[in-house]
Amino acid sequence: MTHSCRLGLRLTKSPLALTILLVDLAVVAMAYDPKYPEVMAALAAPAMGAFLWIVVGALRAEVRGKRLRRLLDEALAANGDGGIAHDDFPDLPVCFGKKRLYCARGKELDVQPLEDMAWAYIEELVPHPTWQQLVIWNCKAQANVLPVRNYFIVPALEGMEKAAPWIPVGYSIALKESWNADHRDFLAMVEDFRRAGRRFDRPWAGKGFAKVKAYGRASWAGGMLNTSGGKEATRLKKLWAEGRG
Repeated sequence: MTHSCRLGLRLTKSPLALTILLVDLAVVAMAYDPKYPEVMAALAAPAMGAFLWIVVGALRAEVRGKRLRRLLDEALAANGDGGIAHDDFPDLPVCFGKKRLYCARGKELDVQPLEDMAWAYIEELVPHPTWQQLVIWNCKAQANVLPVRNYFIVPALEGMEKAAPWIPVGYSIALKESWNADHRDFLAMVEDFRRAGRRFDRPWAGKGFAKVKAYGRASWAGGMLNTSGGKEATRLKKLWAEGRG
């Protein structure tokens, strides 16, 4: 990732702050009158606050990114995955090793065996059209829930398909019902594909995105079989704040 691209992503992490900044600047421009400097200063206050919000958020995100890239470098070297490209990490919140999955969780790095993964897809959070998350379930019915920006959705899914071709990548009602109602059969099917070294190719699987209500009962934590869903759901808002900030 180029420095200009990373800078652009940092400065646009908060759509609300950016909107406030642009709208307030437009209002000040239309109402500008040098005879009333105090009034102009008051009108410009929201723009100044939004600008500081953006800058502080960008700086925090850069500090977090440097820390996580250092942790990732150490983990890759320790697990024999040195040399794997990871320039987009942690903006792209996953890195795929030969046998391991590296996830950015807040300010920490989580490492898990790829062979334990069972299903991956994207969730779009309603009513937040710019909020998405990558959900990767493992064989213990525990989910890795990782905030991801739209720019990195395709690389994340393509990376998952390449690193673990035996798992379904994408969402459908049929997959959800199979996961919930026939969980053991679902895992056995995935395991058969893994042992055979075949790409998961069930025609009924689908490649869609799940649409869920942010923090509500209709979210993945409430609608899926998940042994740690309650705990993860309460952390979702914090994860987004850390991932976006």
